[in-house]
Amino acid sequence: MTQENVSVEFVFGKKHPSLKSELNLFWKQVGKSYNQEMTEHKNLTAVSNQTNITINPNTVTSLKREPAAIARDEKGCIIGIVFVTLTKVEIDSDNSEYVYFQRMFTLSQKRQFRISNQLYSAFIIHFKKAINERDPRADYLMAENANPGLRRPSMRRYFFRHGFRMLGTNYLGYEIWRIKLETKEQNIDATRISPRKDE
Repeated sequence: MTQENVSVEFVFGKKHPSLKSELNLFWKQVGKSYNQEMTEHKNLTAVSNQTNITINPNTVTSLKREPAAIARDEKGCIIGIVFVTLTKVEIDSDNSEYVYFQRMFTLSQKRQFRISNQLYSAFIIHFKKAINERDPRADYLMAENANPGLRRPSMRRYFFRHGFRMLGTNYLGYEIWRIKLETKEQNIDATRISPRKDE
C-alpha cells in the first residue's frame, strides 16, 4: 500500500490573506466535527481524582489564538492543523504568567500516527525556534490533553521525549503538560554573560 505524501508548513506569525481565507473555509467545514469531538472527550474523561488540579478555569484568560502549523495532502488540501493560544494565567491576586496552549486537529479519515507525528514534530521543532515571533512574556508551551488516547502510557512517553513534563490535571480531568520556551530576554541575557572568544 502506497503511503500518501504529506507536506507540513510552519505558519506561526505569518500574515497571508490567502492562508487566512483557506483556514476560515477549513474551520467552516470541520468546526462542527471538532466541537463534537471535544464534547466527546469531555464526556469520556472521568473526573474521579481532583486532588492535583493545576489550573482552574476562573484563572485563565485566552488572549490570542493563531495557527502554527498545517499539514496538506498531495492535492494541497489542509488535512491537519496545530494552533496555539496565548493565555494569561492568574497565579494569585498579585501575580500572573503568560503561556501558550497548543491544540492539534486532523481530519478523521487522515488520522494516522505517521501523519500526526510528522505534523506535530515539525510544529514543536519550529515553535521552539520562533523566538522572534512568540510573545516574549510566554515562558512555557502547555498541552491540555483532552483526548483520552493521549493519556495512554505510550503517548505519555511521546510527550516526555519531546521535552514535556506533566504538571497534573485541570478541572476537567485533562492532563496538563508543559515545556520551557526560550524567550528574547533570556537570549539577550545569555549573550551578555557569555565570555568573549578573545578573553
